[in-house]
Amino acid sequence: MELERVKFLLKYYLRVRLAKIERHLIYVIEKDLSNLLSQAEMQFAFSLYEARKTHFKDNLFEQIPKKLNFMDQESIPDQYMSAPNCQ
Repeated sequence: MELERVKFLLKYYLRVRLAKIERHLIYVIEKDLSNLLSQAEMQFAFSLYEARKTHFKDNLFEQIPKKLNFMDQESIPDQYMSAPNCQ
């Protein structure tokens, strides 16, 4: 019984951690916070970032003016990133 509870808590922790990576994906990639993530988490973040970037570029950013297209810029402005609450 106790072993099942520990398994549940570990799985829940990992789900929450992945959800936070997804929520703050641009911030994690742009600010290069790879030292806070494991190798597998960083690989997940990069693959998700590239998939989203390709999707948005193909479906959305081709139809808006270049001035508003922040995905083509060298770095993404801070106003487009949601920073995690580190307190």
